[in-house]
Amino acid sequence: MSETLLPDNATPLELAFSATTNENDRLGPVFEQVPIYDFTPPPRMLPWLVWQYGLGELSPYLPNLYDLIAEGVRWQRIRGTHASIFMGLGWLGYSGRIEEEPTWRRRWNRFQVELDRVRDRDLPDLQRIDGIVSLSPPVRSIFSRGYAGYDIRAFITSKSRASGAIYSDHSGVTLPGIGAKWSFGRAYDFERQLTETELTALDAWVPPVPEGGLWVDDDNLWVEEDFLWAVPGVQARRDAITAAVVAHKPWLRFDNAQGDPIGYRRAFIHPVAVSATGEYEVAGVRWTTLTSAPTAMILRGRTGFGDGAGQTAASVSIVFGGGPVAGLKPGLLWLSPDQFSGGLALSGTPVSIPFGLTVRERCTFLLTF
Repeated sequence: MSETLLPDNATPLELAFSATTNENDRLGPVFEQVPIYDFTPPPRMLPWLVWQYGLGELSPYLPNLYDLIAEGVRWQRIRGTHASIFMGLGWLGYSGRIEEEPTWRRRWNRFQVELDRVRDRDLPDLQRIDGIVSLSPPVRSIFSRGYAGYDIRAFITSKSRASGAIYSDHSGVTLPGIGAKWSFGRAYDFERQLTETELTALDAWVPPVPEGGLWVDDDNLWVEEDFLWAVPGVQARRDAITAAVVAHKPWLRFDNAQGDPIGYRRAFIHPVAVSATGEYEVAGVRWTTLTSAPTAMILRGRTGFGDGAGQTAASVSIVFGGGPVAGLKPGLLWLSPDQFSGGLALSGTPVSIPFGLTVRERCTFLLTF
């Protein structure tokens, strides 16, 4: 093992000392060839070998005792370093990046792990990750949080932007019996063209006009609209449709494979146009909010931790209008089917979203017409 075992925040002087005194380049390959045992032990001896090498605490993560002895001894040699954490995560099929708290923090000994992907399941995966990561670092270090896909940090005075931070703590939730906090997120992007039937139901349909021309029909007269004569008819029609659609309060409805609603999540909608510095991104294209002369609309909703936990959404639908039934407290963002009433639902979009306790699911629709 020729690589350094120093942490990421090692100083240049520490790295230089390590490079000049490290004997791994010379002795490491030979040392690795020394067998853990020079015979093939029968199965009945394996529990005693595990006890002899002090590997019992690793048995939940490597149930095969032959693998436990072989891998566990190598893990013991580097225990207390970042390398041991990565080795343990590899046993569980994960990898990651370690982030230690800065030295000026009161809890400077805490560290976080950014996993390479969203966990497969809340349990038992998170129990195993928490267990192996907590066993691997130095005694003074505390594993505080794992995350992937959704990472909002705690607000730090004079160091954070209030619009991109949380005033209490880092994003995430804790689970019973697990010390670390978990924060995961997934994103789903869709492009959808609103049909004449749907726009008519929303009272937002305006007949198309020739390029550069004006629209004139029995229901939409130019003199009755709030547009200047200098505005081209095509753009004026787009502005009118967008304003009418944005006026509705949108929700996202998630249905299971049987077509039954799982729940409703509050969403927002903005008129947008393409921009290289836009705040929204759909299919690799960035969009920015634009109240005049928009070219499309962004509709987005993000579930909360635990919304619909244990169920899998097979489709997601946009619902305009509607809301909580009478008697509920205001401001609820997630409603169960019996808590929602009214609204106009558009046809659903097929998805496969397994809801969980530690994951926030974000759905973004680019709406055109």
